[in-house]
Amino acid sequence: MRHEDRPLLGASRLQLDGYSADPYGETDLVTYAAWTEADRTGKPSRPEAWALLAQWYGGAHIDGDVYWTITRQNAAERRFDEATVMGFFEGPG
Repeated sequence: MRHEDRPLLGASRLQLDGYSADPYGETDLVTYAAWTEADRTGKPSRPEAWALLAQWYGGAHIDGDVYWTITRQNAAERRFDEATVMGFFEGPG
């Protein structure tokens, strides 16, 4: 969902699975999760090894999104305690 399309949603929205995108369409947050993991561990992490669990658009509650990502292997093994959480928030306009 692009920034300019957000007013069409109205209130908050929760997306399960699918494709992630920041409001400006600049970064795929699943790819970003893989990059962050590679930086954290010093080991390569392929974006295709990751998946989006959920994306929450805060609407009237917060001006931003929250993303939950996980490696496909951890999801298959039901290791949801290994999920990552990222936020994308904007300040007052």
